[in-house]
Amino acid sequence: MALDLLRFYEDNKFKFDDKLAYGIYRNRVISILPSGSYVKITIPFSRQLLKEQGQKISNELRAIKENNRALQHAVTTNVYVELIIYQSADINEEFFPIFNACLDVLDNNQIGTCEICPICGQLLHTNDPFVRIRDSVLQGHQNCIEQFLSTTSKLEESTKQKENKGIGSTLLISALCMIFFVLLCSAMSFVNAYGYFVFLSGFGFVLLVNYLMRKFKVPMGKKQMVVVSIFAFLSIVLSVYLGSAIDLYKFSTLKLSLIEILKNYFVIFINNYEEFGKGVMFDILINTFGVAILIYSYSKMLKKRTPNVHKL
Repeated sequence: MALDLLRFYEDNKFKFDDKLAYGIYRNRVISILPSGSYVKITIPFSRQLLKEQGQKISNELRAIKENNRALQHAVTTNVYVELIIYQSADINEEFFPIFNACLDVLDNNQIGTCEICPICGQLLHTNDPFVRIRDSVLQGHQNCIEQFLSTTSKLEESTKQKENKGIGSTLLISALCMIFFVLLCSAMSFVNAYGYFVFLSGFGFVLLVNYLMRKFKVPMGKKQMVVVSIFAFLSIVLSVYLGSAIDLYKFSTLKLSLIEILKNYFVIFINNYEEFGKGVMFDILINTFGVAILIYSYSKMLKKRTPNVHKL
């Protein structure tokens, strides 16, 4: 049974920003975001915690987690508590006891409530605006929020400028890595090792490019991701084309020169599909699948790093 918080939202006058619900409960700003089989709850602090406070709260939340299997994740940072609760079959009976027990921990440790602006530390009014930061919400003074958004906007613009400047470096790194893997697969084909190295033309290519970009401090943005994806596919196609052609020339019964095989590659592919073409297609597809998984994981990481900040 899915968690039903409709009555809770109505009673506490929660609002929504897409799927994120936010509002005031027990004098604290609460953000609730359902995600698949889980519910993420974020509770920000009005002041940064001291190390001793954070450790004490972490220990007490860990004790709640040990006694409640539905509480999968309870992390305390110096600016917020994040809870992840699994939507089990009994979630509607389990949710509020867990949620309120975690809030009790903050109250018992006298952690400041939402009456204080987390930006300037001065008293807040109930009609002061909210700002969303990724999957959590803060409330602050109008001027504080505007200054915060202005600073964030400048940081985003600076990041975009760095990414734009890094396009040339990304092209160079991707091109060199592509040439390396094409030559590697071609060389390995001469010693009957093509099948062991061909998978590196895609999967290995992306890993090497990512390593070199971090090594030379080239930022990975959306444009860079597109460039890497294009060169990854080119690396796969060229490596398979040259590698399989050389492999065919060295170890098949076809009495053709390497140049003839390269020129008539697609004719040979079609006429010998069962013996040759299927293997080529398998190499391309399995490489493309591996690259897709890597690119998707990097995209998810990039999305998490990209600040989703806007006034509510």
